Amino acid sequence: MEFEKLREIIEDVLHIDKNRITEGTDLIDDLCVDSLDLFEITVEIGKIFEVEISMEDVDRFETVGDLLDAIRSSGREV
Repeated sequence: MEFEKLREIIEDVLHIDKNRITEGTDLIDDLCVDSLDLFEITVEIGKIFEVEISMEDVDRFETVGDLLDAIRSSGREV
């Protein structure tokens, strides 16, 4: 369930087809995410999943799976 919501967030921010997004999708190489995109994605994650993601953590995200792990490690179930 978290993965589907995350895909929708990424689809909305990047204006791409969510079917292109898997847990292994690389944010930079596959989706061409820049720092502003990543900021927008993490803000939306915070709103929808009610989690806080530190800028320190954001710098370590490489794949969609990394974002998903951050959501899941928050302990919140959505």
